[in-house]
Amino acid sequence: MQISFRMLMAPVAVSVMFAAGSATAATYGSYADHEVDVASTLSASFQNVVTNSWVNLSAFAQNGVPGLTGTGSFPGTTMWAPKASQIDSVIGDAGGTAGGATLTKVSNSPGGGGAYAASSGLYFGGFSGDVNVNGGSLAVVDSSPLAGLQHISFQVGIGEASTYDFYNHVLPTLTYTTSLGTVSSVVATNSSILEAFNNGTVTMPTGEEPIYINQYLLQWDLSNVNEQITSFSIGFTGVQHAQVYGLTLTQAAVAAVPEPSTYAMLLSGMAMMGVVGAVRRRQRQA
Repeated sequence: MQISFRMLMAPVAVSVMFAAGSATAATYGSYADHEVDVASTLSASFQNVVTNSWVNLSAFAQNGVPGLTGTGSFPGTTMWAPKASQIDSVIGDAGGTAGGATLTKVSNSPGGGGAYAASSGLYFGGFSGDVNVNGGSLAVVDSSPLAGLQHISFQVGIGEASTYDFYNHVLPTLTYTTSLGTVSSVVATNSSILEAFNNGTVTMPTGEEPIYINQYLLQWDLSNVNEQITSFSIGFTGVQHAQVYGLTLTQAAVAAVPEPSTYAMLLSGMAMMGVVGAVRRRQRQA
């Protein structure tokens, strides 16, 4: 299988680069093989950085990490209980807030089916053979985020079904609540595909097209939010027959270098992680 790198945005100034080059592999392996260490990069500009990872979303143990239990089976209509993160890490003195995030099933597919832990990851089950069918919604929720939260990074490893992964190609959205009760929903400040693992082909009306397991990185700059953020969620809807292999949430607070120009440079550099040479894009069928 061929691993390629694709971007969702125009190239910008680079200050940080990761995983330059391309590689080949026979199989995808595990989500941990594709997860990027965002926390170490953020620690250069923030005093407190907390990461919560779900590295095994299958029903079986992988690399010493137990699988998910209680999620039901095909077609996935069980509304399972929130799942705590499997691996947590802390940089700084924010240890008391580590491990507070949970993975939550928000809803099933309107047409029947939903996400459940299958043999390789969270599979959006259902009976439809159509393209781009709503497969149900998931969210990562944190009711006790870092005090002074200024930045959120979110990685998703998700496999496509008929060239779609997220329903209608809508990327995960952040919704946060502040100490004054203000609720805001915002799209990511930056979004990119760090890696696209070629997972075979599918027959589409236009002919044979490749399908990928995509490693997304989304980033939210919250430095201009004047109120304390007391809770947040990052929600997304997958298409039926797509599969989520892993998720990584990274929060950063208390800027050690608060100058806006420095922060902008950090975001620009992180947005280019995994880029090599010319960017290979492919047209998607809307």
